[in-house]
Amino acid sequence: PKSAMLSSLSLLVLLASLPLCASFATSTFPASTKPRRALSNPGCSLVVGAVPLYRGGLQMGTSYHDAFESQSDDLRVLCGLSPDRCSSQVSSSWAPASGKKPLVILIGFMGATPAVMRRWTTMYQAAGVETMEVIPSLSHMLQAHQGWRGRGSATVRSTCLLIQERCKDCEIVVHIFSNNGFVFFGSCLMASPGISDIISGVIVDSAPSYITPTTAATALMAAMRKVEANVAASGVRWSTLRLVMIPVMGMMDVRQTAAWNAWRTNCPRASHLFLFSEQDKMVPPEEIQMFVDEHKTRLRSLGHECQVNKWETGQHCGMQRKNKTRYASEILSFLQNCR
Repeated sequence: PKSAMLSSLSLLVLLASLPLCASFATSTFPASTKPRRALSNPGCSLVVGAVPLYRGGLQMGTSYHDAFESQSDDLRVLCGLSPDRCSSQVSSSWAPASGKKPLVILIGFMGATPAVMRRWTTMYQAAGVETMEVIPSLSHMLQAHQGWRGRGSATVRSTCLLIQERCKDCEIVVHIFSNNGFVFFGSCLMASPGISDIISGVIVDSAPSYITPTTAATALMAAMRKVEANVAASGVRWSTLRLVMIPVMGMMDVRQTAAWNAWRTNCPRASHLFLFSEQDKMVPPEEIQMFVDEHKTRLRSLGHECQVNKWETGQHCGMQRKNKTRYASEILSFLQNCR
């Protein structure tokens, strides 16, 4: 029908027009990426985004550091930590051999924003752990974050450079969200294989599963409508988008497979923590379990542990919202014991 064809064309135009940009939120910048404008508060966390198709520079966002400071004690208790001991619970004892403090790099799910990611950055900051956010764009996902030439998108290359720079003074832990984060980091491992030797820990939240037209349509619809997966995976728009994604996923399939192979052949030589829910409607939990079982064997052959925490309840990437205390406890316990 003409209406279906018009809807398909409209969705293709929408996907093609998504801005090729990614956002970073960090309190510390290496020399090569320092913002041009002087900071009024050197300790504040700023939202920074690279916009390659527009001005190619850095865009400064608003600071949420002051809001965090004003309620830090409440947040620390919320995370299951007492205010007088949480700031040193991890950072002072996590890496006694090297003397380096931990830095957690959060790689966001499809459709994530700095405001949404704040619930995780706040949790880490309340425990005295520095964080940096990488939010891969929707359009880059259609290229499996590998760029037109397959050498990694600009965001992938920038992330690899930041990891290589910050590992000099920090122990790097990567916190990955959903299939978008999983494929993104797989592309990082392809673009810069050496980073697998300088990562101290990996946390995977609600991933992975092989991306199909159904899961891709659900993720895109959830991102555009800002709803849960079970709500997104219904209706005429979702059905139309699923049809549109069939040829798109056909083109992406080879690149997606390459990212998965990078996880299998060049996974970080470090402890891993997998968190997922049996009620996940976006990424099938049985597929996550299959990968975890395979990955356990691989990591143990390298001399590292693979910890799995499967929740009975909780939406996709929603376990932190379901039970903040339990989630923070599992994360911080892993940080103390990894590597």
